[in-house]
Amino acid sequence: MTDFLVARSKLADFDEFKEFIPSPGEGTLKNRMLYFKDNLKAKTGTLSDTSAIAGYITSRKGNTYAFDIMINDAKTSSSDKKNIEEQILRQIYANY
Repeated sequence: MTDFLVARSKLADFDEFKEFIPSPGEGTLKNRMLYFKDNLKAKTGTLSDTSAIAGYITSRKGNTYAFDIMINDAKTSSSDKKNIEEQILRQIYANY
């Protein structure tokens, strides 16, 4: 997935493509990732014991990264998985 996102980011119509990906406050991110405001474009997904989020994040330093986070763990609650996803993205945002 990340390879696809990186390759897609190199195409001429990337800015147009990115507009179709939800930002915090939209779609499945309606109540999630609000901390990132305009610095995140991502799609989420869940399946049984799995939670995933993939997209692009622009760090505080202005660098844009493609990412894909998948957490598959029956013992971890859905809300805890979402919190882990957000903590990972906060680290990327703050440190890269």
